[in-house]
Amino acid sequence: MTYTYTKYNQADCIHCFYMGKEFREELYFDSLQSYFSFLIMKFLSSKHKVVRCSCCGKFFIPKTKRETLYCDRIAKNGRTCKQVGPALSEYFQWLDRAERTRSEFLKGEISEEEALGVICV
Repeated sequence: MTYTYTKYNQADCIHCFYMGKEFREELYFDSLQSYFSFLIMKFLSSKHKVVRCSCCGKFFIPKTKRETLYCDRIAKNGRTCKQVGPALSEYFQWLDRAERTRSEFLKGEISEEEALGVICV
């Protein structure tokens, strides 16, 4: 169904009509706030999945139903979050391991060779 929005906001009046064989509906709103409320409710009823990008932290709607961690926004040097994000994720995983290994080494729980083995890639 195609919606026609005017400069008004809340569905003060709904006008339905046929244009040839096609059913049309026009919505008229009484305020801008009502119009935005209608748009939000329409979006929520569409059941789109909203996800936070693991790279830039902004919200986006994935293009597929598969689990998506990164958006298509340009992140750095003309590359997208999808291109930059996985490398950052691997870096942060390495950093967590390196910090744990450093603590274990300083406490004397592991040897220098074991610590270097974990930290050096």
